[in-house]
Amino acid sequence: MPLNLPDPKLYRSDIDVLRAFAVVTVVLYHISVHLLPGGFVGVDVFFVISGYLITGQLEQRLENESFTFLDFYTRRFRRLYPALCLVLGVTAVLGAILLVPDAQNQLGRELRAVATISVNYYFLGHENDYFGMAADHQPLLHMWSLSVEEQFYLLWPLLLWGMQRLLDGRNERLRLASDVLLWLIFSASLAWCEYSSAHDSPQAFYGMPSRAWEFAGGGILALTQGSRCKRQLLGRLLRWAGLGVLLASVALVDGSDLFPGYVVLAPVLGALLFLAGGRWDPLAASPTGLLGRVVQHTGRISYSFYLWHWVLLAFARSWYLERSLPRDALVGGVLSYLLAHLTYVYVEQPLRQGTTPWSGLNHLQFRHGFYAILLLYILGNAEIFEPLVLTSTQQEVALWAHDPFGPPLARCQRVPLAPAAACSLGQPRDPIRIMVWGDSHAGHLRPILDVYSQNHPLRILTRIKYGCLPLDGVIPAGDHSLQTHCLGFAHAVDTELGALHRSGVRGVLLDARWSWYLADGPSSLGLLRSGESVRVLKTGQGLLNHQHSWAIFVDRMRQQLADIRHQGMRVVVVLPEPVLPYPAPDCLARLPTARCNQSRYQFEQQRRDVKNLFQSLAAGDPEIRLLDTSPEFCDVRWCYAYRDGIINFSDDNHISAARALASQPLYNTALDWLARGQ
Repeated sequence: MPLNLPDPKLYRSDIDVLRAFAVVTVVLYHISVHLLPGGFVGVDVFFVISGYLITGQLEQRLENESFTFLDFYTRRFRRLYPALCLVLGVTAVLGAILLVPDAQNQLGRELRAVATISVNYYFLGHENDYFGMAADHQPLLHMWSLSVEEQFYLLWPLLLWGMQRLLDGRNERLRLASDVLLWLIFSASLAWCEYSSAHDSPQAFYGMPSRAWEFAGGGILALTQGSRCKRQLLGRLLRWAGLGVLLASVALVDGSDLFPGYVVLAPVLGALLFLAGGRWDPLAASPTGLLGRVVQHTGRISYSFYLWHWVLLAFARSWYLERSLPRDALVGGVLSYLLAHLTYVYVEQPLRQGTTPWSGLNHLQFRHGFYAILLLYILGNAEIFEPLVLTSTQQEVALWAHDPFGPPLARCQRVPLAPAAACSLGQPRDPIRIMVWGDSHAGHLRPILDVYSQNHPLRILTRIKYGCLPLDGVIPAGDHSLQTHCLGFAHAVDTELGALHRSGVRGVLLDARWSWYLADGPSSLGLLRSGESVRVLKTGQGLLNHQHSWAIFVDRMRQQLADIRHQGMRVVVVLPEPVLPYPAPDCLARLPTARCNQSRYQFEQQRRDVKNLFQSLAAGDPEIRLLDTSPEFCDVRWCYAYRDGIINFSDDNHISAARALASQPLYNTALDWLARGQ
């Protein structure tokens, strides 16, 4: 995390101790959630420190009339960009060596977003889950916090400077006005954080407005004038109280909490108490002995340590296809610490102090920041438009992963619903006769639907939203994600059914990763009813248990089928499909083929309850049919990642375009039946 180092004459070791605490907790959490369940709150501690340091510096310079934007941003550039450019450059090289072209393309887009200080909103727009297993393969996911801080650096100086201009430079009023502004920001941002955490958790997590109160809290402390009496006793009490609150936070807060809601108050309060104690009694906070010097040094290199650790973890997990505690501790802990030390000694400090062997690097100016941003942007474009394939493994994975069919248009996943004509496959002059509704599993049927609609005088409407069941009245939730956006989309599609039938739609195909929403595994989601409010967002806890999710699923599935049938349309429901132990392209390129398959027995056990439910719902209505695709993937013993010369899955659960096209006859029968209607 980017943090300002105070002037040596004013150096406070307690700030480095707090930095060390924050970065170590984050790294331990990223190595394994079991090591420190609440370690991710270390990021919030960094935000508080940034608000404290930057506000104090700005206020002092404004009062002394020595503040200029050029000076402020030049110092920010010298502090942040040398290490950042080094880490991003190494990331780009590793990406070219280890990642396939599609993954390099994504990495390039992330690099551009880092360069433009918007990567937090990039990840928000692409719905990457910081707490989910998919995050393991995102080397730059941790850069979201860097963007949040840089956005703070852009806005806060401008606000304080503008306030000084309005006050005609009267310093006696500037501090009061700054206090008032900080309290307003603190209150409004905290209220928004709490609201958005419950209603749009990704926005609350990644968005600057919902994090601003943490910076404001540090700023309020920086402007607080404390009494000088009994400073040692007061400082010691505050520091130990802060440390106690921080330890309780990382021990008690975990992935089951709605985040970043009210639970963030604890680490923020702990950080503020610790900083306040260090201000009243700075000398007593100085660590002693070998351990103390290590802690202090860890705080000094915390920025580089934060930058390196996740990049190395993500590449290691992507290459080996899974987590390994010993390997992750070595790569994300030991190796990243060593690289952080070297970066601090040979990059950060020399460039900041102007002591490099190259005179041209000893006088970095504001314009060089623009050059760095431009360089990063060009580097990102190179990854996007000129991806490299340097190794045989890359070539194999790229070959296996080749899938020419992209996701549905973004506008077709929004509410209000896009016009049916804009989200339909087939010739524009043909009528819409079939609707396909579901999550990304329905989206990967596009090759089948495209071929079918081209060979028949009809169009197929796709109502597909990734991560959302085709059921009205349910909210998928889990791993800090409360997907309330699914509610509006499903309700809009359900409301549309009558109009679709009147316009000539005769049947609906429903397809989703049904079992994934039933809280039956550590990486699965659970279900909530519309109106249910929860604080615990971890599957297997609170309302997000299998029994509760199953009851909701049974009720809403029965009702959804009834709604479709009430409109006079036929229904085909696709039964659950296999889930492989690893992503098929990577596994087939790196591991023995047998390790990439799923046993047929395990597959049938996993889908047994859902399959039995669908069979019971279809038993009493001849206009409801089930489509079992398992013969395409499985024999009596195994469900295969690769079969009959075709890779079956593009990852661990989505069917590939090649397998979809090979399954065309099976789907044609179901689509023919739907198109005929009753």
